[in-house]
Amino acid sequence: IQVLLVGLGGFFGQYSQRVVPHALGSYSTLIINLIGSFLIGFVLSFIGERTTHQVGYRFLVIGFLGGLTNYSTF
Repeated sequence: IQVLLVGLGGFFGQYSQRVVPHALGSYSTLIINLIGSFLIGFVLSFIGERTTHQVGYRFLVIGFLGGLTNYSTF
């Protein structure tokens, strides 16, 4: 189930990465990576020490935000 969560989050992240640039123009990759990096830091500081939120961590940080920002290699 963990792999499914990461894959599903990555799917939605990559989909968002392909849809959003049409609204942001030529600096879309930079803007998406800056916003995504900020959100990764925010989410990790919020749920980083809570071990009960591993499902949210895998789906949101590794899957969705990793796919959105091209940081999915982590």
